Amino acid sequence: MLDTLKNQEGEFQFLIKAKSGQILLESSFFATEENLNRAISHLTNSDLGTNDFERKTSHDGQFFFRFNEDNGTELAKSQLYDSEMGMENGIKNLISRINELKDENSL
Repeated sequence: MLDTLKNQEGEFQFLIKAKSGQILLESSFFATEENLNRAISHLTNSDLGTNDFERKTSHDGQFFFRFNEDNGTELAKSQLYDSEMGMENGIKNLISRINELKDENSL
């Protein structure tokens, strides 16, 4: 499921969720709906592979990944994972979910 949200400041954000409802990827905030749609398009029109995600470690040792524009600007990031293996599984699950949503024409 792909949800789009608008906060009180008028900024837009998207969330990609697993079928269970768990958030797999949460976008940055965008000033306009056009910028939001451009980011979604960049993510969904890419032929994604595991190398398309930047892997990071938080200051407290948890793992997460980011999806960036070609210029390095962060478009979205994952939840925090307790292990590197969990993060890698999260990337695979996200790619699979995006492909499922494309097949369902939900993106």
